[in-house]
Amino acid sequence: MPKVNYTEVVHAGLDDWSIKKRHIYASVLVDLDRHKIVDILPSRDEKKVAAWLKKFSNLEVVSRDGAKFFSHAITMANPNIIQVSDRFHYLKTACGHAFRAIMRALPTHIAVLDTAPVRTVRTPRTEFQTKKLQVIREVRDLFQKGWSMTEISNLYGTQRRTVKRYLNNDPDFSRKRPFNSLVPFTAKLKKLTAQNQSHREIYNALVKAGYSRTYRTFMEYRKQTLKLNIGHYSSISRHQVASLLFRRKSVCPLTIPMRAVIIKYPKVKRIFNLFFELVELCEGKRSLSLDKWLTMTSSLNDRSMNAACVSIQRDQEAIRNSIDYQQYSNGPIEGKNNKIKCVKKIMFGRSSFKTIRNKLFLLENY
Repeated sequence: MPKVNYTEVVHAGLDDWSIKKRHIYASVLVDLDRHKIVDILPSRDEKKVAAWLKKFSNLEVVSRDGAKFFSHAITMANPNIIQVSDRFHYLKTACGHAFRAIMRALPTHIAVLDTAPVRTVRTPRTEFQTKKLQVIREVRDLFQKGWSMTEISNLYGTQRRTVKRYLNNDPDFSRKRPFNSLVPFTAKLKKLTAQNQSHREIYNALVKAGYSRTYRTFMEYRKQTLKLNIGHYSSISRHQVASLLFRRKSVCPLTIPMRAVIIKYPKVKRIFNLFFELVELCEGKRSLSLDKWLTMTSSLNDRSMNAACVSIQRDQEAIRNSIDYQQYSNGPIEGKNNKIKCVKKIMFGRSSFKTIRNKLFLLENY
C-alpha cells in the first residue's frame, strides 16, 4: 500500500466521484500546490470524510463544490479550515435560476420590428383580474394571520404551489394571443400577393424561404398579416434571449431585435444585469458587495431569482472566500477526476478499490 504524507498538504481540493453510478461514491483529495492526488476514500459520508480529513493536520484551505456533506465534514474535521466554494459551480446554479426566470417572463415567441420596439401581443382581462386580485389579497391576509400554506390551499381547493406563487409573486394578468408565424414573412407575402400569384404558389415560395407551418395555417393567418402596416419583422424565441446568459457581457450579440425585446421587458433586462454583476463580482475583490447584490435580487420578487439568493446564502461564507482567494478553484480537481474515471473504465470493474488506489498513486508519483 502507498503511504500518504498527511503533513505536507496545506491547500487542497475535495470532490466526489462514482465507483458505481447512483449507488457507490468515493472522495478524492488533490494538493492544489503540486496538482497531485493526495488520497482517495471509498465513501463520501460526512463522518467518514471528517475522520479522514482530521489526519491532514496542516490543512488550511479546502476548495470544494456546493455539496452540503463536504461542507459539514470539513467543519467537523477542523472549524478553522478556510472553505472556498468553486466559482464555476455556484455561477452555474445562479445561471440556471436566471435562465428559468427569463423563460417565465417572456412569451414563447416574440415578433419584433427590426427598427422599432417589440410589438404588443397581450390584452388585459379586467373581470378576471378583479376576481383574482381579491383571492390573492385574501390568501395573503390569511398567511399574515398565521395560516399555513397547506391550510390555505385546502380552504380554496387549490394546490400548495399556487398559494406559494400568490404569496411570492405579483400577478401577471396579461393574455397572450396565438403567435402569427407569418409575421417574419410579411414583406415577401405582400410582394407575391401584388404579383397576383395564387395562394398555393405563395405558400410554396414561403416554404422555400423558411416558413414551416401547414397550408391550412398559412390560409388562416394570411388575411390578417396582409392588413398589418409594418416593415420587416423578425421572430425571436424566448430561448434565444435567455441564451445570452451563456455569453460574456462584453461580447453579448445585442442585435436591434434583441435590444427591442430587452426594452419591452424591463424585468428581463434587470435579470441580465443582476447575473452579469454577480459574474463580475466573483471575478473581482469586492466581497462586501455580495450583500448588496442579494438585497437587489430579492427586491425583484421573482421565485427563481429568490431561489438563486437562497442557494448563495446557504454557502455565503465559502462564496465570499472564493472572491478573496481567487487562486483556488476546483479546476485541478476536475482534471484529476477525469483521470480517475479513465483508469476506472480501463479496469472495467474487474479490480477492487484498493487496486484502483494503488494504480493512481503509481501514475501520480512515477
